[in-house]
Amino acid sequence: TECGPGTFSRGGTAACRECMRGFYQNETGQSHCKQCLPGTYSEPHPLDLAYVDGGSVLTLKPIGATKCLPCAGEDGSKIGLFSSFAASRCVPCPAGTARAGPDPATQFECVPCPRGTYRPGDRELGCIACNVTEHKTTLEQGAGSKDACVCDSGFVRRDDDSNADGFVCDACPVGSKCDAPGLIVPGQPEGYFVMNQSVGGEVKWTVYRCSVDMSFACAETEDPRSGRCFFNRDEATLACSMCLEDHYAYKAECRKCNPGTRAVPAVIFIFGYFGAMLAVYYFCNSAVTKSAAPLLSTSVSFGLMLTALQSLSILGQLSVQWESPWYDIMMIVKLFAFDLEFVQLECIALRMPALTRYLYRALIPMVTILIYLSLYAGSKVICPLFKKTQWQLPGTCNSIGTIWQSMYITISLIALLPFQCYDHPNGDSSISKFPEVICGGDDYGPFLGVGIFTTALYGVGFFALTMYANIIAPVASAKRPKFTMYFRFLFFRFRMDRWYWGQVLFIRSFAIALVPIIGVGRGTLQVVMLTVIAGFFLVLQCVNMPWKTPLLNYSDTAILAMVILIAAGSSVFSEQEASTDGYTGFVMFCFGSGLFVIMCILCHAMATVWQQARGKNKNTKAAAQYGELAKSMGYLLQKLVQLRDNEIMIMLEELGDFDKLTVERFMSMMNHELSLSMSNSKRMSGSKRLSVSGSKTSLAGARINSMAR
Repeated sequence: TECGPGTFSRGGTAACRECMRGFYQNETGQSHCKQCLPGTYSEPHPLDLAYVDGGSVLTLKPIGATKCLPCAGEDGSKIGLFSSFAASRCVPCPAGTARAGPDPATQFECVPCPRGTYRPGDRELGCIACNVTEHKTTLEQGAGSKDACVCDSGFVRRDDDSNADGFVCDACPVGSKCDAPGLIVPGQPEGYFVMNQSVGGEVKWTVYRCSVDMSFACAETEDPRSGRCFFNRDEATLACSMCLEDHYAYKAECRKCNPGTRAVPAVIFIFGYFGAMLAVYYFCNSAVTKSAAPLLSTSVSFGLMLTALQSLSILGQLSVQWESPWYDIMMIVKLFAFDLEFVQLECIALRMPALTRYLYRALIPMVTILIYLSLYAGSKVICPLFKKTQWQLPGTCNSIGTIWQSMYITISLIALLPFQCYDHPNGDSSISKFPEVICGGDDYGPFLGVGIFTTALYGVGFFALTMYANIIAPVASAKRPKFTMYFRFLFFRFRMDRWYWGQVLFIRSFAIALVPIIGVGRGTLQVVMLTVIAGFFLVLQCVNMPWKTPLLNYSDTAILAMVILIAAGSSVFSEQEASTDGYTGFVMFCFGSGLFVIMCILCHAMATVWQQARGKNKNTKAAAQYGELAKSMGYLLQKLVQLRDNEIMIMLEELGDFDKLTVERFMSMMNHELSLSMSNSKRMSGSKRLSVSGSKTSLAGARINSMAR
């Protein structure tokens, strides 16, 4: 018997039988049925279904299938179903898996869903892709539910009920770390501060950069919600800017306040500063310092030493991560910039606002004036009771000018501090010394107001006053007897033809103070600027030699050279991997050598003052030296008188340019001195020059001679 499709006959003689389920026969006259391949099945006839207890089960009755149907369906979409050999039905793949495609010839099993997709276990269709356009993926392949979708690398999750998935993926904030998928918080690198902040009505993660001084206090952590600040710094303050209660700042760390010595540093600072003010008045206006040598040596040496320390304090303000022992040196010299970190104010008045801490520094120059004026007024009452000399107003003003001039770099730094803003990765910026104050924010207005006022008063106002004094000095010194006593600090240190050099020093100090303001956060740029400024004024110093004594000229030159050396090499500390051992030793030698020279000048000057105060060796050596010089000059003048004009001209032509300039300066100075001597002999025998005595002075001769040339 020839059997038709869907049937078979054993040996060709038996009766035809229908193919069992899982088998099929598409030909006639066959002795057996073919198995359905994996991925296909032979579908049972509905009449072959039997009902048991309300459910349906397939019977084992033959169905006579002529073909096997694909599990994926006619359109190939049901790749979530699979079957083995001789299958009568297809079953769903396990959750998280699916057939790789509809082709039954090549796909025999379920494989894990690729990363970025998922598939529930009861789904007939294939793997579902997470929303790639929203930067969503899965942590690994084989995800079995929609909940497995997370944010991809470089993004961080933010809950959002309006989204179909219940969350959105925000780009990882600049400055944070999102190196792995599935992050719900961005990682915090060292030196940065990651926090949740409301932006445009939405709470998002944002990143602030910690200031250079406190970069090590901002810890590296995978979860910045806790443990993001080191060294006892308060995590609730922006950029770890403040210490915990009952702690004071030291470097990047905060140390526990000592209950027994809370006020000791502040008391030392107050009494030390007050004592320095008294010393300045009595020393600069004392009869002991009326002669040129000790006055110049002592007062100018003090001023040069302060200038050196303030210049180093500028280096501490740069965006450079100093290492020990330089960091410790910078901490000490910061005291000369009125940086009251050393005073440990946190141990006296806990958790002062940033504006209060700034006002403490900004008011010190004004307090200096008030104290001096109070002492001046008090001396009018107290000194007569003890039969002591009362303070004089010119001497008081001279003392104020001396301190302000010596600390002009610091005073300018204080005034410009609110303008020293460094950038954050999120686009905001903070005051470098007070990172918790956002430049342009609500708290910035009072800072800006104080900064503008102090800049106008300290930086511009004092500069304009001294500029005016320099301009009118040639006339005022002759017409107003007390003029040079008020402005003694401005003129006495320099040669007569360079009486204006104090104004050049003001410009130099203000330019140096501007360096930390410009290019905040870019240490290399600041270093280059400081090096160029110091180099420019070093050239001016060497060309003009304005100080009255060679030793002071050499000292100022050494200070500028020291600043250049330290500044030029400080970029080493901005490189994380750079070795600084050799550089540190070299610059420590330069720094120590510079301070050693200044201290030697200072000690020599103090010894001279001490000897003059005791009446020893008074004018003996000077008289002998000047006597020999007078004889030599008289002999030279006699020789010159015997020469003709053309012979002198020939001699001058043979001189070099520098030598000619020296002769010209000598002639100008001697012409001025002779004019003064003749004028004084005709007028008042008691009148004295400006040079160092602090009495009546005239610069007109120098100005006239200069104009004549």
